Amino acid sequence: MELFRDALNEMEALTTLQRLAWGLSEVSESTGLSVAFLRAEVRAGRLPVRRFGRRVLVRDEDLKAYLSQGSERKHPRITAPPCGCRSRDLIDQQQRDRVQQMSVTNQRRVAKGDLKRVGASV
Repeated sequence: MELFRDALNEMEALTTLQRLAWGLSEVSESTGLSVAFLRAEVRAGRLPVRRFGRRVLVRDEDLKAYLSQGSERKHPRITAPPCGCRSRDLIDQQQRDRVQQMSVTNQRRVAKGDLKRVGASV
């Protein structure tokens, strides 16, 4: 009976210890973030990790700091312009602007002799 009681005390002590580090799959399960997203955050340097061979671990304090910061959107979402145009119209206009810019650039290159005119006799 004494042996059983010691084993229970040891198990209780192990379960009360704070977790020091987490694998990416464990972080994914506990936070709901995908493993692919977490890997991208690691590559971008926003989520610090420790590597042990092929094993990638996130320290508990680093994970808490990362989660407390969250992420800030650097680029605002593209929304419909205030004129009421549809987004497709906006994209079409952007494409027309790009084609016009390319046309002007190519005309300059033809004038400099970098490009030959299309359809010109050789």
